[in-house]
Amino acid sequence: MSENQVHVYFNQNVSKWNIKDFLDNCKLVDISDKISIYLKSLEAIADTEEGPKYKRAKELLARYRE
Repeated sequence: MSENQVHVYFNQNVSKWNIKDFLDNCKLVDISDKISIYLKSLEAIADTEEGPKYKRAKELLARYRE
């Protein structure tokens, strides 16, 4: 997955995005790799999208960083 590529999980409706569901659905084995992909995807969305995707990505990033 390249730097600005977003995981396919984030193609679904933003109302369904959450870290627990992402971790359950991500095919990677290592938890730290899963979290890294999750955060990189949210950062890419926050940097490139507008509207609901942007808002939800920023919200989830803030929640993760609390």
